[in-house]
Amino acid sequence: LQFLYFIVILDPLRPSPTTIMAIFEACLKADLLKRVLESVAVVVDNANLECTPEGIQLQAMDASHISLVELYMMKNCFSEYRCTERVTIGLDMGALAKIMKLADKEDMVAMFHEDGSDMLNFKFTSTDQTKISDFSIKLMTIDSDNLGIPNQDYDAFVEMESSEFQKLCRDMSVFSDLMKISVTKNGVRFGSDGQIAGGNVFLRSKAHAADEGAKPEVKDEKKLVKVKDEKKLVKVK
Repeated sequence: LQFLYFIVILDPLRPSPTTIMAIFEACLKADLLKRVLESVAVVVDNANLECTPEGIQLQAMDASHISLVELYMMKNCFSEYRCTERVTIGLDMGALAKIMKLADKEDMVAMFHEDGSDMLNFKFTSTDQTKISDFSIKLMTIDSDNLGIPNQDYDAFVEMESSEFQKLCRDMSVFSDLMKISVTKNGVRFGSDGQIAGGNVFLRSKAHAADEGAKPEVKDEKKLVKVKDEKKLVKVK
């Protein structure tokens, strides 16, 4: 009988020779990167990562040009970050999100791009450094203009937990694809009306929630209240 043996030796202390010539290299926890990229991939199909010595910036719109995504990850978001020059990395966000699903949330993810290469390379390292996985994704040439967003004086400002906002959107989608957000001096109302059923959720601002006698001002819901004229902005957490 003949046998074929495979011996795989993982040496986490041995530096990767490909990182020596990398003009961009970043390392962070997989859980954070997975959540960020999966959120972006829901909105846009392709996007450019603008990597600079200060950090990573992404700006892209969806195919229908309705939603705009802006992402800033400063270099202090990473455990290690090095970028010797400004580089644009065009990526298929769906394919990138699929690669990130292969990482455990506690893994450390190293990303690096070499000068003149058309690939972005990934290295996933387990917490005990007994498992190291390497992946790469081919870069794309994406024509996109950086959109300047002018400074504006907004009529209302609402701050709330992203998880709470996500739950509200998910709950209202049960009734309809459309959701109406109305802002009053007392808080924010989220509503959705379908052909068979509908619903509303009202969130009070902290200032008015502390006042037990405060009641929602339903009469002001048809238009945004100019909160800038009030002493405090409406903040919901």
